[in-house]
Amino acid sequence: MNKRNIFIVSFIIGVIAVAIYFYDIIYLISGKDIRFRAVPVHTAFFTDVSQWEQIQQYATEAGYSETISRLNILLKVKETEQVLLQLKEKDNLILSDLKSGHLIFSYHVTKPGYLESLMILELDQADESILKDMMENQTKFRTDKRMVRSEPVWDISMGDATMRWTITQSHGLLLMSKDPALVEDGLLQLKDNISVFKDGTFKALDNSNKAYVNVYYHLTNMSSAAQAYADKAAYIYCQSLSRFADWMALNLTLSNKGVALNGYCTTSQKELRLLNDYSFDNIQKNQALYQKPDNTALLLSAVIHQSDANEKPDTIPLLKSKNYKKFMAPWFDEEASYILTEPVGKQYDAYSLLFLKSKLNSNPLNALKPLMLATDDQGNTLPQNYKGYRIGKLNKAGWYSMILPNPFVEFTSPYVVITKDYVVLAESLTQIKLYIERLIDNKTLDKTLAVDIDSKSQNNSNYTVYSSLPLLNDFVSNSLGRDYADAFMSEYNLFSAWSPLLLNFKFESKGLFQVTGVLLSNPKSTEVHSAYLWKTELDTTAISSAYVVWDEVQREKRILVQDAALNLYMFNRAGDVLWRNQLEAPLMGGISNIDFYNSNKKQIVFATENKIYVMDDQGNHLPNFPITIPSRAIVPLSVIDPDGNNNYLYFVGCENGYVYGYEKGGRPLSGWNPNPDGKNVTLPVSYFRHNGKEFFMLTTNYGALRFYSRNGKPLYEELTTGAMLKRPFISIPGKGYVTADAFGDTYFLNYEGKINKGNSPMDDCTDAIITMFTSKDFADLICVNTGRIAVYRYDSSEVLSYTFKNALISPKCNVLTGSESQRCILIEDQDNILPISTTGKSARHFPKKGKGLFAITDLYNNGRDVLVGFTDEQTLIAYPIDWED
Repeated sequence: MNKRNIFIVSFIIGVIAVAIYFYDIIYLISGKDIRFRAVPVHTAFFTDVSQWEQIQQYATEAGYSETISRLNILLKVKETEQVLLQLKEKDNLILSDLKSGHLIFSYHVTKPGYLESLMILELDQADESILKDMMENQTKFRTDKRMVRSEPVWDISMGDATMRWTITQSHGLLLMSKDPALVEDGLLQLKDNISVFKDGTFKALDNSNKAYVNVYYHLTNMSSAAQAYADKAAYIYCQSLSRFADWMALNLTLSNKGVALNGYCTTSQKELRLLNDYSFDNIQKNQALYQKPDNTALLLSAVIHQSDANEKPDTIPLLKSKNYKKFMAPWFDEEASYILTEPVGKQYDAYSLLFLKSKLNSNPLNALKPLMLATDDQGNTLPQNYKGYRIGKLNKAGWYSMILPNPFVEFTSPYVVITKDYVVLAESLTQIKLYIERLIDNKTLDKTLAVDIDSKSQNNSNYTVYSSLPLLNDFVSNSLGRDYADAFMSEYNLFSAWSPLLLNFKFESKGLFQVTGVLLSNPKSTEVHSAYLWKTELDTTAISSAYVVWDEVQREKRILVQDAALNLYMFNRAGDVLWRNQLEAPLMGGISNIDFYNSNKKQIVFATENKIYVMDDQGNHLPNFPITIPSRAIVPLSVIDPDGNNNYLYFVGCENGYVYGYEKGGRPLSGWNPNPDGKNVTLPVSYFRHNGKEFFMLTTNYGALRFYSRNGKPLYEELTTGAMLKRPFISIPGKGYVTADAFGDTYFLNYEGKINKGNSPMDDCTDAIITMFTSKDFADLICVNTGRIAVYRYDSSEVLSYTFKNALISPKCNVLTGSESQRCILIEDQDNILPISTTGKSARHFPKKGKGLFAITDLYNNGRDVLVGFTDEQTLIAYPIDWED
């Protein structure tokens, strides 16, 4: 996706950052008010507020105090109050004016990545002499007085560098900031009678907004503000913010349901401004949300310019396109909507949909048929049927991206489905299928938001912006520079209960658009919106688990699975097939990431019954691979990096009783031919190091343990556990090694070579596993029966327990590990799955359908746990996890 839509997101963030303070009292703001003249002309945005103390009181009564109290802008007001209070504790008239008078906060990018504010307070009770007396009579702090254009300016040091303030008073205004330059700019503008009003487009807003609270945005300057915080790759797109409009002003009305937004935006250069690319004569009639999926993160909907009486069609790039006239004009009914769905990644094409309204009784298929391909990139025949809809694919052409002016996404060869009212395009086949399912299930915005967004909020418009903030979280975080992402997102996440946002833009007169909308207070918006994120079907039955690997080039997670036709699939995190590669046999065990070339570019390594493979991220074999194993493998491949320098060793146990070892490049490992008596190895080879000594452990049938050096020489005497062990031993630092059988009995091997057996701490245990679960420093024994699951230390002390809401039939347990922060117990029972967290919490909306072959991962790198696995023999699905409190 073209990142130019970052200007929309930046604007949305600006709206929300100030919207949640204010309530329904009307106050007329005159363009001649002196306080506006002190707003520096390079402001990014500013707020004009009166009766601040009453606003906070009302917000508390409406139940918004917790969110409001943590907002940056309110923290600045509190900080200002404390400064004034410390300067004069009693009879402080300036402090009284702060609580009840007119207050402006103007925000500016003063240096890269640093947003600072100037407070402008219109004084009612305090005259020019009060500040002078206050500053000259206080003795608590160091103050330096200087003159700027014959006006006194004080620099106050109240502690460290973060508590230095500059303050002055002139023309009945108090100017205060941590940045001296902002105070001086405001003062000089007052002296020279210069203000934001020198911008001609701002004058159009002079009498257009009447509200108790107004928020003013200068979108060109906001572009600079966004650029200061955005990732370098997004700098150029931040500049497109100024193409949206010049100035925007909104008044805000707060109720217990949310915030009503009303205002105007101005534009001066028609040929350069985004809004003017759309039709002013035709408007949408409450259609923006109609049949759009409920997992929409961002919606941009517009009426595309048609051939108006006063316009020449050849001035509009789309209209002069021969392809448009031939393939689209016969059925297109003016509305075009771009949608970005959850979850958003940096490869936006995989999450994008384009909706084109079709005329009543038209047949788009007749016009589009010459563009239809016979097969897709994977060789599948098209069109394909999916739940009563036919999905096709259009040939490669550049004109699709001309449908929305200043295109937001570059469709090259999109999939297409034709519904009753729309032609829907998407680069992702998975997205098309997900939309069809939501359409069938009535999971569309016009259905799910019908109660919350009334018809008044859906006024007819030329252009509509809709956003669900929680679902847009990934887009915002991906667009931020790493230096600012954490701080910015902590502020952004405060608004998760304020969503969705709907804004309508309607042309009123030359250079002026009326803006109406609503920002809802909806606690439900913090919950996961979808029962699943995506699902897709294999060609035939799955025979492997889902394995998650890392693509260093795209900086995204990938998913690998194998089907009964021995095809190995790689999916992107949107559920689309990137490639498939037919193997000669089923996988034996898992798939691992390795850094084969020490270049930080990851490869994948795995084994089948007959071969060991190393592939790149495109499914291509590395030189010398695959290598053939002399005998059929019967245990999973072990990939070991004993020295931590990416010199990997591969080990595999085979049915002839031998264990074969290989160097990283595929050469047989010198001297490695242990286990000569032919006893079968039943578990993967394990590697341990203690007190500078290392050994490789083999577990044979009947629970015998054998120990070898790196060159395959026996090190210690064979030990016998007398049990069929389910999993390899794990190391307990400073103590020894431990494992467990399926009934919960433990086997502890100390450093002296003695094995001690411990009985299961749970009665009627149906399955057990021992692993590092609640901590990387402790071994946990996890036991399950039909009534509950419990976690114990290996010495049988209980750590946590979870009782099932309903008795299970024959539960099995497994531990899924994605990273240090992504771990869970997965309970499988009768084709249903239930995840349990490391703190003993279950996931909301579970159990869900599943076959147990799952992986847990932060699939979208946003801190949100996702389960990826199979609901049945063929369907791969991604379940979002929302843990219980």
